[in-house]
Amino acid sequence: MVSKKYGFFKPSKQYHLLSVLTEIEGKPFTTQRALGQQALVSSTMVNNYISEMEIEGFVTANGSTNRNFNYHLTVAGVNRRNELFFQCSREIIQLYGSMKQEFKSRLEEHYKSGIRRVVLFGAAETGELLYITSKETGIEVIGIVDNDTNKHGKKVLDMVIQPPSAIGALKPDAVIIT
Repeated sequence: MVSKKYGFFKPSKQYHLLSVLTEIEGKPFTTQRALGQQALVSSTMVNNYISEMEIEGFVTANGSTNRNFNYHLTVAGVNRRNELFFQCSREIIQLYGSMKQEFKSRLEEHYKSGIRRVVLFGAAETGELLYITSKETGIEVIGIVDNDTNKHGKKVLDMVIQPPSAIGALKPDAVIIT
């Protein structure tokens, strides 16, 4: 699940429940503090979520002290986790589609202005999405560069990541910073 906070997307209660259920499924002998760290909520909120999920029949909790407490998903809990996962996945895929359409629109604007060959500066998910989207336009991605020397020589899809010093030799019409 998400392990950092984002500026535009605040995880919902459903997302936190999904995170807690996923963690319990993978690590039944865990603490509420550890669950909270994974779900990006306080251990008090985890306690509230677990209490709710026990009442709803999604989780069982056993043990007498913090040191020997363990949590288990019931069949209903596994089903709830799967349901939340697929709801979350659908929304992420819809966002992906929206971003892809926005990138396509912007690439088409570049194409209309005469840009045909580009280098992407930044070898991360945004660059990958731009590269994939470029295939639907007349723009050709001729290289991907990144400042991170650990990425040099590795592949993003079918392109090898190069250092920024390679830009000149590639002779792009433009460099798109991702």
